[in-house]
Amino acid sequence: MRVLILSAWEDTGGVGISLKRALEKHTDWDARFVHRHRNYIGYETDIYWEPGEPKPSGLDDLFRDADIVHVMERWSAVEPFDGWRDKPLVMHHHGTEFRSDKTEHLLGTVSEYGATGIVSTIDLTLIDSTLEWLPNPCDIKYLKSLRKSYTPNRYPRVAHSPTNRSLKATDVFLRVAKTYQHEMGVDLIEWTGWESCLARKAQAEIFFDQLHIGYALSGIEAMAMNIPVIGGAYDGRIIDLMRSEFGYLPFALATTDTLVDVLGEMLDPDVRKDWGMVGRIHVQKYHDEAKVAKQLVGIYQRALDER
Repeated sequence: MRVLILSAWEDTGGVGISLKRALEKHTDWDARFVHRHRNYIGYETDIYWEPGEPKPSGLDDLFRDADIVHVMERWSAVEPFDGWRDKPLVMHHHGTEFRSDKTEHLLGTVSEYGATGIVSTIDLTLIDSTLEWLPNPCDIKYLKSLRKSYTPNRYPRVAHSPTNRSLKATDVFLRVAKTYQHEMGVDLIEWTGWESCLARKAQAEIFFDQLHIGYALSGIEAMAMNIPVIGGAYDGRIIDLMRSEFGYLPFALATTDTLVDVLGEMLDPDVRKDWGMVGRIHVQKYHDEAKVAKQLVGIYQRALDER
């Protein structure tokens, strides 16, 4: 079976290329991934289609032969292809595009087009509980190999890698971290490529993710490295949902008011060890790429059956 994964923009979080690799490593599906914008993060590319340029050679053939078309975030990714409404479609909602910018449009068109809707983070199921959460895939073996280079720092180091400072509560974190400037180091990882970011993250004792949606891709990577993660959510329903779904939180919960205390608790190596174990087990249970690939094949099969 064949799937064509399409993004009209960048590869958000590297999820597109990660799904392609996971499907081809762990299932009998053939997957290709197309994106149309690049950014400084530098995730691996399968097929890049420069905006304003004709389709890359052979892309129409890949579309024609695809059993499933998997669309990331925006229908504009698939609209350049003739007959796209006749294909079994999966719409993969990510972040702001679905959470706030185009919510009603996407809810309506998924139904109108007979597409199967899925979401990349569990909080998005609060918008539509009928949508299936597909956890973002993680190559745990690779991330564990990076962690082997870790050497303990003189003082515990907390890393933070925001792509959007306001969403990730970066200024709050930096202000609070000054409380521990003589006991804790800070590595603010910004405007650097993915491989460099991972290498720096692997040298940290603690990872501060964000206070927006609980945890996200950066937090998943840290958990896979056995690094304790601090996170939080702007909406208490997100925390309640995670506790209901998981039976626990995979990160140390903080708010803008409690972050100073949570960081202070992480100075204790036993606390760090416990949270590192919780996060590592969580990633193995939900984000392991083989499990995600198997779940995605089930989603594809459902989309085929419902056509």
